[in-house]
Amino acid sequence: DRQNQENLLINFYPKAGEQVIVLPTDSELDQEKYRLLLPHIGAEFQLANATGECTEILQASMYPAAQGTEGQSHGE
Repeated sequence: DRQNQENLLINFYPKAGEQVIVLPTDSELDQEKYRLLLPHIGAEFQLANATGECTEILQASMYPAAQGTEGQSHGE
């Protein structure tokens, strides 16, 4: 449920290790949940495979508008 998801985002992932790789879909990590993780994100990459043949790795934010949130230091 949503409370357990938020608990993971606030208490587990930030403390899970020095480097944590999370591979969510946009339905698993909406913008509100993304903002909970944002202070702990050092870099973001997207995997793009439009043709189904070759996967491209892009350095891009899942929710670029959320990065402008006051008090966040992501990308600096």
